[in-house]
Amino acid sequence: MKITGIRKRPKILPDGRFVEVYQVSIVTAKGIEDTFDIEEKDLDPDKVRKMAMEKAKILDAIVD
Repeated sequence: MKITGIRKRPKILPDGRFVEVYQVSIVTAKGIEDTFDIEEKDLDPDKVRKMAMEKAKILDAIVD
């Protein structure tokens, strides 16, 4: 798994409010590309890495 990018972007909540989140882009060991959002309060390198690893593990398991 490799994190290929992190960028700040606005997200619209169901009630119409806007919040700023960070979109994390990853590529799994099997070459699957995906993104997930993380709030600024959770933007810690270890936490982001752990979330990315968990997501990549799930995605690669689906491909098997």
